[in-house]
Amino acid sequence: MISNSDMRLPALDKLIPIGFLLGIVGLGAWALGLQQDKLPALQGYFFAWVFWLCMTLGCFVLVLLAHTLRSTWGLAILRLIESGAKLIPVMLLLYLPILLMGMHDIYPWSNPAVVAADKVLQHKSVYLNTSFFLVRLILFFGCWWLMATVLNKLSQKQDATQDWDLAQKRTNIAAPGILFFAITVTFGITDWIMSTDPHWFSTIYAVWFVVGQGLAVASFTTFIITLNCTRKPYCDIVNPKLTRDLGNLMFMFTMLWAYTSLSQYLIIWYGNLPEENTFYLNHTNGGFSAMGAFVVIAQFFIPFVLLLSPKVKRVPAMLCKMAAWIFVIRIIDVYWVVMPTFCTHGPRFLWTDAAAFVGVGGLWLALFAWNLKGKAVLPTFDTRLMEADHA
Repeated sequence: MISNSDMRLPALDKLIPIGFLLGIVGLGAWALGLQQDKLPALQGYFFAWVFWLCMTLGCFVLVLLAHTLRSTWGLAILRLIESGAKLIPVMLLLYLPILLMGMHDIYPWSNPAVVAADKVLQHKSVYLNTSFFLVRLILFFGCWWLMATVLNKLSQKQDATQDWDLAQKRTNIAAPGILFFAITVTFGITDWIMSTDPHWFSTIYAVWFVVGQGLAVASFTTFIITLNCTRKPYCDIVNPKLTRDLGNLMFMFTMLWAYTSLSQYLIIWYGNLPEENTFYLNHTNGGFSAMGAFVVIAQFFIPFVLLLSPKVKRVPAMLCKMAAWIFVIRIIDVYWVVMPTFCTHGPRFLWTDAAAFVGVGGLWLALFAWNLKGKAVLPTFDTRLMEADHA
């Protein structure tokens, strides 16, 4: 049994003041930019919100997966992803600026004047209308928050009681929860991201995003563990078996990302329909074409080659650099997916975009670390982490 003593990671506590400072400064600067030029500031904020929402939902889906599979790698990252999943209501609150100030600017279908002049939007108005949109928003976030809270409490309770029946209860919730999440997140991604271009549609778009969420969180948690592999408590569990599992997790999501990306592109290319082609036409205008090519190379070919190497997955320092690389490319990829809808002539890099990203990201990281402050970063109810240490 892993002892509860010395199970905290004080290094994470440093993120709290730094994150709050970045959040206040970043969002404060963004608010000033909002007063100067509302539309681009809101678009930059939307990109920031989408990325950190992906991080939050990625944590949640990995919580569901970890409790369903009950794997060793799941134990190693469980407390980290639980901390991220707790931020589901925070992301709902951070959506308020878009709802209150930029609904018509981000979502054309919410503007009655635009709908009145567009027969396609009139046809879709049964689903794409503001009232129903808000109902779905609250329903999805509420259900996800409830599930994440229940699973977290059961996990913490098992640490305290060592009651193995609680593990099965979590599995009984998480297994069907994955199906429920798959259905609801499909509607959610369609509502919040794909409907920014209401004429375009893709049946694999939500799957594409979920895979990206998993890749971002897998790299984020791997980075934390490998960066702190010489500190307690991770120095007691980090070994070639665990790093191989974490590396394989990133490799799996990298392959899935490539598969879903290529599938969507080939289906649209082969169909060659005007209502579908607009996505890639917008995403290859100006510098977006070069950015997209860079993402393909940097997010698939480079990780694919390096993560095939046993040495990269065996040496924590090398795996740490690989995880950091993937995480940074995920930011660029989300920018490439989201922003061309608004910037149809090519990428633009405004200081308000950076301010919004730093502001939302700073708050996310601060609250992520706050959820772990003074708490064990590893669960103590399962002995397999210690078994892995002696493998």
